Amino acid sequence: MELRLFQKDVAAIVGVSTDIVTLWENNQSDPTAKFVAKIIQFIGELPPIFPDTFAGRVKAYRYRHGLTHAQMGKLVGVDGSTIGAWEAGYLPKPENDSAVKRVLKTI
Repeated sequence: MELRLFQKDVAAIVGVSTDIVTLWENNQSDPTAKFVAKIIQFIGELPPIFPDTFAGRVKAYRYRHGLTHAQMGKLVGVDGSTIGAWEAGYLPKPENDSAVKRVLKTI
């Protein structure tokens, strides 16, 4: 609104339909990792859609860098399904703790 843009303008910039922008604005859907980088580029910061929890920080890191679960898992040294579990609220095993902290401190 501050930029005086219509939903269709924002949709064109980000590369989605106006319906998707409406869903995001009404908190009926969150953008996928694919679009978060474009949103960051557009608004200059990470959208406030991630809680300040371990799960939220993992997801925010993954989205900020446009990573899939598998890519993030490779970066941390775990399976991609483990990243998904962490985002769902499961905590890492002690043997993964140092790798996770190393990655997350860059957030």
